[in-house]
Amino acid sequence: MVDFITKSGKVIPIKKRMGLSSKDLRWKKSQRSEAKKQLVEADRRFQIAVGKMSEIKNRVDELEVERNQTMRKEFLENKVKTNPDKRLIKELEGLKIVNKKAPETYHEVQYGYRSMSHRKNDLEEERNSIVKFIEDRDKEIKKDAELKKELVGNATNS
Repeated sequence: MVDFITKSGKVIPIKKRMGLSSKDLRWKKSQRSEAKKQLVEADRRFQIAVGKMSEIKNRVDELEVERNQTMRKEFLENKVKTNPDKRLIKELEGLKIVNKKAPETYHEVQYGYRSMSHRKNDLEEERNSIVKFIEDRDKEIKKDAELKKELVGNATNS
């Protein structure tokens, strides 16, 4: 292997000078491997969050219908008090029993959905940063391997 000579005349193995020791390469590969494990875990947590969001979204939709029915019933009850029109009375009687707590529950569940949406976005950002880290490590490993190959080629030609 070719050595590097400093201005002071000190001889440094080129591998050490370029940071190409097998220990460095193993460390970088180890980091990449650990990052891939973290990526798998981040993907798993992301999928769980997406599933929970789907469930919450369905519940929000159900509660929105109940809330609208409750509000419609209250509106008709107040209208019938001031104007006992038979058409309004018939419509009021036709409304199915509604959940009186639907408006309150709707707002609570909707808040939970927003919170879960923020959590999903955080997980997506975490995942993207892990992917970028892996890509950066892969580039470094490839660069180191190419440099090592070039140095070995130069050493054998000398």
